[in-house]
Amino acid sequence: MNGDSLPAVADKRVINGIGCHYALRHTADRPAPKRPQAEACATKTDTIHGRCGADFSPRPFVPVLDGKHGRVGVLQTCPGILLMTILSGLRGASGGFPCCQDTRAPKRSVEKSARKTYYFKRATLLCVAYSHDAAPMGSLRSEDGMNSLQRRFKREIEEMVEVCRCAAERKYATSHGGNLSWRVAPDAVLITPTKVNKGKLRARDIVIVGMDQKVRYAANGRRPTGEVYIHIGIFLKRPDAVSIIHAHPAWMTALALSKPELLARAYLPEPTTEVGPVAVTEYAQPLTEKLARTFDPVIMRHNAFLMRNHGVVVLSLEGLRRCFELLEMLEVAAKSIAIAEMLGGARPLSRKEVKGLTETMRTRNLRLPGAPGMVKKLTDLF
Repeated sequence: MNGDSLPAVADKRVINGIGCHYALRHTADRPAPKRPQAEACATKTDTIHGRCGADFSPRPFVPVLDGKHGRVGVLQTCPGILLMTILSGLRGASGGFPCCQDTRAPKRSVEKSARKTYYFKRATLLCVAYSHDAAPMGSLRSEDGMNSLQRRFKREIEEMVEVCRCAAERKYATSHGGNLSWRVAPDAVLITPTKVNKGKLRARDIVIVGMDQKVRYAANGRRPTGEVYIHIGIFLKRPDAVSIIHAHPAWMTALALSKPELLARAYLPEPTTEVGPVAVTEYAQPLTEKLARTFDPVIMRHNAFLMRNHGVVVLSLEGLRRCFELLEMLEVAAKSIAIAEMLGGARPLSRKEVKGLTETMRTRNLRLPGAPGMVKKLTDLF
């Protein structure tokens, strides 16, 4: 049902800027019960969220006051739909309406405000129309309006948006910086769009390109990141690579500006065995094919790359969530190494100690860095 088809007796308005069309019939004309109590919302929802700025953090019950008609409502949102319970109140001496803090508790006690007690009874909710903006930023709202590729890779798209949000929260990608990709099929790559803040990215913003860099799907006004050359170039040379993150985390970028060779050494067991040495690539102008070619000398023997005066690229043999975990690990390692250098110098692992980690990798069934068969043991790299 859309807003234009609502019954004539119903109200139609925008609530809290969220754009929900609703229809209701109020019960304010009914006499108040002798012992009135606040009634709970009868609608059951599993996970309820509310919009909080650019983030979609939990905020289950958003109070709404309709000052014109003297009604209080509690707005509940869950993926893809808005549920509105309108409470008609009995105005107290102070002329105000208190807001229900939690509508889940059945027959909740009356609210008190300024020493005045206010009682509520629930209105009759006739209908709630589907709201496009009610869907969380990381979800696709309805399969009916989805592109066939979006429908096919719905789970991966939603995971990608989640990882983008994490990258923004940790300041690995600020403003329009950073880009992510995920090869979900032999000729289908999910990739972030250009000029979109990663913290505000929505599922419908994700672009899908082929290995020829041609767009297979893009929402109106969206284009793939200008650094698509890097992503497709790596995927073409490394058929084993599944996901890629290019970001600008503070500590790794600091080393890219000063001592990028530090991360090419073995200092800590976990980054050494799970990622391997971080190769250094030369500086080149952003958004150019020349920048993509700087990876050619090192792409076959490494899974992580520190770009001089730029940032970092990490690839994973699994999905984007795992790729992000590797990026986090490297950023923490970079911070530890940088602080150790300030304290007098970081001590790298000896060759013998690195050789022992090769055995650790066999025990944990970890694959050596680089393309399959290119590296036989860790000491070939460190």
